[in-house]
Amino acid sequence: MKISTFFFLTVIACCTSCSKLEEDTSQVRDFDTYFQTEGEANFFTAQVYGGWFPHWHYAGYWLLSEIVTDELARVNRHAIFGWGWEEPQQHDFQHYYLQYEISSNWNDQYFNINRCNRHIKLLEESSYPEIVAPFIAELKVYRTFFYLRLIDEFGNVPIVETADPAIPPCTSTRQEVFDFIEKSVLENIGLLSKQPSSANYGRINYYVAQAILAKLYLNAAVYTGQPAWEKAAAACDAIIADGKYSLATNYFDNFKIHNEHSPELIFAAVCVENNCGYPPYTFSLSPAHLGAILNVPYISFTEELIVPPDFYGTFEAGDERIKSFYIGPQFDAQGNPILDPSHPDPDGPQLNYTPDFDIDNPLHQDGIRFAKYEIPTDCNGNNLYSCLNLSHDVPVFRYADILLMKAEALFRLGNNLNEALSLVNAVRERSGATVFTALSLENILAERGRELFLEGWRRSDLIRFGKFNDAWWNKGPDADDHVNLFPIPQNNIYDSPCLLQNPGY
Repeated sequence: MKISTFFFLTVIACCTSCSKLEEDTSQVRDFDTYFQTEGEANFFTAQVYGGWFPHWHYAGYWLLSEIVTDELARVNRHAIFGWGWEEPQQHDFQHYYLQYEISSNWNDQYFNINRCNRHIKLLEESSYPEIVAPFIAELKVYRTFFYLRLIDEFGNVPIVETADPAIPPCTSTRQEVFDFIEKSVLENIGLLSKQPSSANYGRINYYVAQAILAKLYLNAAVYTGQPAWEKAAAACDAIIADGKYSLATNYFDNFKIHNEHSPELIFAAVCVENNCGYPPYTFSLSPAHLGAILNVPYISFTEELIVPPDFYGTFEAGDERIKSFYIGPQFDAQGNPILDPSHPDPDGPQLNYTPDFDIDNPLHQDGIRFAKYEIPTDCNGNNLYSCLNLSHDVPVFRYADILLMKAEALFRLGNNLNEALSLVNAVRERSGATVFTALSLENILAERGRELFLEGWRRSDLIRFGKFNDAWWNKGPDADDHVNLFPIPQNNIYDSPCLLQNPGY
C-alpha cells in the first residue's frame, strides 16, 4: 500500500506523544488523490500559521527590534535586588549580550520558511493544480514575510526554497534577497483574495502582500542603495484605495484582549486563548503592581524593561497614547495606594515610578513602565499563569502604519505634501493629539514612534531615517554603522561554512 506523505506528516504532528500508534488504514489516502477540494487545500495551508509564537515571546522579533532603540531599555536590577537579568542595559549595542535573542530570531525565521517550503512542495505535487494554485501563492508570499525580517535584521542571508535540509544554505546578497521578495510577491499577488473576512483573518491576502511590498520599498534605499518611494506610495495606495480597512475609533481597540474585530488589523498573529506567551508588560510592571491589576496577592516577574524618559517626553498631555505608560504613584482599581514593602526603596513602600534612572545603581521604582496591551483585571478562579499568557492578537500590519508610510514616501518625493500632512494628522487626530501644521522628517519619525511603540518597527525606522547611530539617553554615538545589521549567529556559520559573517563582527 502506498501511504501518502501528507498522512505521515499529519500523524507525526498530531500523535508524537502517543506511546502506541495504530494505523487506521481506512483513513489513508494516496497523496495523488488529496487536495480534490478547496477545503482540503485550505485546511492544509492553514497549518503553517502555527509558528507565530516566536513573534512575541521574550526573545522574539519584537524585543530584538525594540531593545536596541530609544523606545525601550533592559536594565540590570540583579546586583541590587537579587533578581532580573545579568546583562547590562542594551543601549550600548554589546551584541555579545544579545546572542540568544539574535540566534533565536534567525532560527525562528528559517523555521517558518522551512514550514512554508515543505507545504509548498506537497501542494505542488498535487494532481489538482487549479485548486492548489492560490494556496501555493499564499504560502510563497507568506514566506517573503520572514525574508522581510531577515533582510532587515541580517542583510545578506541565504535564500532557501527547498524543503531538503541536506542542501547547505549559502549567503545571498541583500540585493538578491530584495529581488527575491519583490519577485515572489509580484508573481503571486494576483491569486490572493481581495475579500478580508473572518475566514482568512490572520492569513496572507492581497492587502497583506501590498503591505509587505510597502515595507520593502520604504526601506529600499537601506537594503539596496536605491530608493523606491514611488513604489512604496503605490503599494500603500493599493490598500487605502480599496477601502477595506480603516482607523479604529479608539487607538486601544487594537490592543484589547479581543481585538480581532478592529477594522485596522491588516495582518495579525492570531492568538487562541492564552497560547502566545507572556506579553511584554509582565516584564515591565512591578510584581506588586501587576498583582494589583490582576487581583492576586503577588506575582513574581522581573521588571527590567523600562521606557527612557526622552522617548516618553515626545508625547503631549492630551495624546491618548500616553496612557500606554505608568509614571508616578500607582493606585489599584479602588484608588488605594499600591504598596510593595518587599523591596525597600527610599521613596517608601508605595509604588512610585520615577522617570529618572541611575543606570549604575538602579532603584526598585526607577523607570517609566508600560502596558499598551489590555491587562486582564481579575484572575480569581483562573490559573494565574494561564491568565497572564497573551490572548490578544498581535498586530503586525496596521492601517495607521500604511497611512504613515504613504505620508513619508510622499514627503520624501517632495510632492503632494498636503496629502502627506493630512495622512499624518488623521493618525494624530484619532488619538486626540494636536494636528501638525507642517511636516518634517523629524516629526514623521517621532509620530511613527508614538503610534507604533512596541510593535517591532522602531529599529528599522531609526536606520532608515539615519538616526540609529546617534546618541540618546545614556547611549553614546556609534563609531561606525556595522551595528545596523546583527551578526550572523556563529553556530549557524559552524553548521554551514558557506555562510558569510556580516562586516564588523
